[in-house]
Amino acid sequence: IVNAGVEVTAPTVADARDEAAEAMSAIEDALAAEGVDKADIQTQYFNIYPQYSYAEREAPAIVGFTVSNTVRVKVRDLNNVSAVLDAVIEAGGDAVRVNGIEFTVEDPESFLSDARRDAVENARARAEILASAAGVTLGDAISISESSNFQGGFYPAADRMESAGGGATSINPGEQQLTVNVSVVYSIAE
Repeated sequence: IVNAGVEVTAPTVADARDEAAEAMSAIEDALAAEGVDKADIQTQYFNIYPQYSYAEREAPAIVGFTVSNTVRVKVRDLNNVSAVLDAVIEAGGDAVRVNGIEFTVEDPESFLSDARRDAVENARARAEILASAAGVTLGDAISISESSNFQGGFYPAADRMESAGGGATSINPGEQQLTVNVSVVYSIAE
């Protein structure tokens, strides 16, 4: 996810809005040229606010207006993140603002299903060790509860994404970690 947009200050609201709209249109065209689907671009923030001049012993005076427009762009191909980011920066010119990049998992459920199975198997194996140490036989599971956790952030990646070369912006996605915790209560067999 790339959070980017434009910010333009001009003497009038109309001028600031027009310049911001032109820069944002150029960014949207650049995103389309990089293969980003229009459905993957969502406006996150739009604001118009005055700029003031503060002279000594005078009331503040409005000297211009700033228009900010920020979008959230989902880039589905990790190998294209650098190219998309560079295209946005070039298209937006001096009006561009990049507010951050985050990496997410498109469909965490497909990974969490495997993690759930592994967690239950691990719980059974640990319970059997405890039962054996206590001199009892493990019975059936009588209750199971789960908590899931998606942790974004950087974890050393096995495959590091390389930039496109020639001065492209270097972006490294690292890894995402999905965690499933299960609590299983077993009976003790007679």
